Amino acid sequence: MPSPKQIEANRLNAKRSSGPRTEAGKAQSRLNALKHGLRAEGFEVLPNENAEAYQARLELWIDDYQPADAAEEQLVRHAADLTWKLDRTRRYDTASLTIQIQQARLAAAESPTLTPMIAETLASFDPSIEGERLRRYQFALSREFIRTIETIKKLQRDRARATSEASSETTSSEDRLEAHAPSSPQDDAPNEPDSSSKPAPNEPKLAADLQLLFGTAPVRAAESTQIAAPNEANRPRPITRRDRAIAKMIKRAQTKR
Repeated sequence: MPSPKQIEANRLNAKRSSGPRTEAGKAQSRLNALKHGLRAEGFEVLPNENAEAYQARLELWIDDYQPADAAEEQLVRHAADLTWKLDRTRRYDTASLTIQIQQARLAAAESPTLTPMIAETLASFDPSIEGERLRRYQFALSREFIRTIETIKKLQRDRARATSEASSETTSSEDRLEAHAPSSPQDDAPNEPDSSSKPAPNEPKLAADLQLLFGTAPVRAAESTQIAAPNEANRPRPITRRDRAIAKMIKRAQTKR
């Protein structure tokens, strides 16, 4: 059991070693347990990777797929991250096999029966548990990448179909409104014959109608301009509604003439 002095000493030592204080130190210590970064839950560019190359790849993917909303953009970013992780697994696999091949060459140089070609061939495949995990991880990343791309394309197809249907519906609505729109008065008016093609009114009948209406015949310009006052025998009869209608018809006929 520790003594009181040892407990106090541990407390003082703990105060002295509080870990990194700066942001750069905290970022560096966060990667202390990192071995290869292949099974990291999140995504970030590792210190040995090119952050500018990753940013250029992300912008290229966004330009190619042109996400229309936040969901599509998130999927496009995820697909770009998956390709970056797949490249990371290939680099790790290449580095591991390179070390194994170099060790196989050294072993072949010391062995009288093992040729360098056979040693390099055997070392080009990693049958260990770590090698099997790496291959399974590559397969899982590839499968997730394919699903992400299919989801992006499905969302974009659905969006294009919805836009097309909305456009067709708008066009159909406009056609229906135009078909049911009320016509103008000019369109509804009956086709009246041209007044210029109308024959001239019958002058004798016109004179007879005037005489029936007013009790006297119209006076032409060539005749006398003075009209005698009608006597009691020639006094016109009272004007009826039919007489007014006939007078209007005669007036319209004279005006068209």
